[in-house]
Amino acid sequence: MEKEHTNWEVLEKLPLTEFSLEELLEEREPEPSAPEPKPRKKSSRPKKKAAVSEEAADPAKEKTPASCSENPHAGHRERLRQRFLNEGLDHFDDHNILELLLFFCIPQRDTNELAHRLIERFGSFSQVFLADYEALKAVKGMTANAAVLLKMIPPLFGRYLERTQTPEEEPLNSSEKIGNFLIPKFMGQTEESVYLLCFNNVCKLLKCEKISTGGLSQASIDVRKIAETAFQCKAANVILAHNHPHGLARPSSQDVRVTSWLYGVLKPLGIELLDHFVVAGGNYVSMMEMGYLGVQQDSLQ
Repeated sequence: MEKEHTNWEVLEKLPLTEFSLEELLEEREPEPSAPEPKPRKKSSRPKKKAAVSEEAADPAKEKTPASCSENPHAGHRERLRQRFLNEGLDHFDDHNILELLLFFCIPQRDTNELAHRLIERFGSFSQVFLADYEALKAVKGMTANAAVLLKMIPPLFGRYLERTQTPEEEPLNSSEKIGNFLIPKFMGQTEESVYLLCFNNVCKLLKCEKISTGGLSQASIDVRKIAETAFQCKAANVILAHNHPHGLARPSSQDVRVTSWLYGVLKPLGIELLDHFVVAGGNYVSMMEMGYLGVQQDSLQ
């Protein structure tokens, strides 16, 4: 009778490459399967949409820089410059013109407020440009460069008018032409000034020079300088002109006396005083046309 083999002996002879000992001996119960998920009922409420930023909703819309939102005046200077380039100054208020002008010498301050302050201090737009340099500098917010710029405007405009209205080659052969030539010379001047105009015998202007400041009198007129200037440019005739910055274009009795005296002094020197103009407020008068030239001193007493 064959020897009965035990279960262990039989099992030990099986190849372990295909089965493991534990898998053969151990009877495993099947793992319980996970319960199937119950279907969820659909909610009747509409789904909330994700919040969309204004920029995302409209990609073409530019984002506003933080600096612009913090400063409502950002870009104001550029807008004012563009407005001038597009429209000129016709629709600008006086303070806007001053504000724009001050941009160029006060780069990082509110020039609108300063423009209002200047007009209030000096009384009007035009008086700002006629104000004294030191008085301009004393206004809060003004600088030395800004004061110089404002003081330059009237004579700069005068030079422009002088060059455009009366070309240098055109002879000044009438009172009207001479008067229109002289008006720009006195623009922006706040004290009396005296000019000497030297002409050749065909009325061509040879020289125009300021010879005195501060008023017209025999003491203020340097006859020697007048004669030397006339001789140097070989002038045949001269004309005198002075302004009344705070008065009318009308000769005073002293103006007439000084003119008559000068006429008599220059005559023996071979210099003919043709006329004397008085300029004020954009107007002028010719003393020759008024009949005052060459009037004897005795008749004026």
